[in-house]
Amino acid sequence: MYGKKIAYAVITLLLCRSIFAETHRAYKPFDLEEANFIGDSSNKVRIGSEGREESDTSKYPFTAVGYISFEDDESSYGCTGALVSPNVVLTNGHCVFDQATNKFYKNFKFSPGHQTSPGPLGEISVKKIYVSTSFQQRKVDIDYGFLLLEKAVGNTTGWFGVKTMNFSWYRTNRFYVAGYGSNFGLLSSIITTQAVNSHPCKVSRPTLLARALVHDCDTGPGNSGSPLFTYVDGLPYIVGVHFSGVSGDPKNAACDASIWPGVCENYATKSDLFLKAMKEIIAQ
Repeated sequence: MYGKKIAYAVITLLLCRSIFAETHRAYKPFDLEEANFIGDSSNKVRIGSEGREESDTSKYPFTAVGYISFEDDESSYGCTGALVSPNVVLTNGHCVFDQATNKFYKNFKFSPGHQTSPGPLGEISVKKIYVSTSFQQRKVDIDYGFLLLEKAVGNTTGWFGVKTMNFSWYRTNRFYVAGYGSNFGLLSSIITTQAVNSHPCKVSRPTLLARALVHDCDTGPGNSGSPLFTYVDGLPYIVGVHFSGVSGDPKNAACDASIWPGVCENYATKSDLFLKAMKEIIAQ
């Protein structure tokens, strides 16, 4: 389509919710230091009154979060992605496919552990991208896509597990979003910084159509594709992929267009919508 030798694929088994696909296990390399989410002040650097803090991208799982750069015929863009296997990255469908033009983006690069500049593994080329048929059909809340990388960098960085949301977790679990919001930090317009919420946030409920989770983690433009994750048995598991929000809260630029002042509702596509398709991609 754009002359670049990259394969495009459409995921057709979107809404199949198999009971056999409720978990995909996380992996942490033994030599990586792990972020401590109980006493986690050493993992992050607080900036002002911001609801997010700079991630320490030398620590897992921040090593497995990366910056995605891509282009269309006119501009360049950035999103967030998270490794879910040695060479598969989970992100948003709108970071892969432009609904307005009905075209795929091009010239993808993924930089795991990017912090103001590419991480120690550099920028990794992408050989194949995936997007759901539902997203192509304008179902904006089924907003997920995948990148298949040229290199298996996840063996070095580790990767996130994926689980379907357990009902009890709405009350009991701590949740986080890590990514590259362009409104984070004093030089956010020119420096790309990975940040994570400074305090655990909440997932309050599913949306009416049960295709997304409502969360209050602080985000911004560029957080698209960020993992919404929690810890289970000491490992990080993604329960959704953040795609947008609406709010009257001026601290959250991803939520600044709300008709409900003071209410922050960020949205993440639920993992049960993409977990089976993700496993099939990883198994290829």
